[in-house]
Amino acid sequence: MQCVCGCGAEFEPSRTTLWKMKRGEDAGYLPGHNCPKREKSPHWKGGRYFSTGYVYIYRPDHIGARPNGYVAEHRMVMIDHLGRNLDRGEVAHHLNGVRDDNRIENLVLMTNSAHDSHHRSGPGNPNWMGGRRPITCRTCGTEFLPAHKGNDNRARYCSRSCSSNRHHPVTP
Repeated sequence: MQCVCGCGAEFEPSRTTLWKMKRGEDAGYLPGHNCPKREKSPHWKGGRYFSTGYVYIYRPDHIGARPNGYVAEHRMVMIDHLGRNLDRGEVAHHLNGVRDDNRIENLVLMTNSAHDSHHRSGPGNPNWMGGRRPITCRTCGTEFLPAHKGNDNRARYCSRSCSSNRHHPVTP
């Protein structure tokens, strides 16, 4: 049997396909051939989508395109500005921190290590992820820094002895 989509491919229809065709339903396609792609799909948004704040553009012919044909817009803008593809250790950083503001004035080329250092340095940086705040022990009232950064929100006591005496807080 030939695929109904017009590709001309031959296939052996399943019992379900034969049953659907007998009932007059839309059947006789190879798997995946009856789903309209890209411009033909009713869900097509012009080849533009957002993921984790970044904008992706459908440009399969672009040098920075992924295998699915999409390229991150901030990378595309930087590649077009430089006239070359980004090296393995290079990133296009957004100066104002807004991931969908892809103007060339808002982008700067950085190495991966410089980019990591930028996002982890100094409390004056609005994107600083490495800051830790002191926590007040619920038992003795002293301020302390937890041993691990991941515990900043869960730590309540400065030591095991304070944790074991948590039902008997010391009043100052």
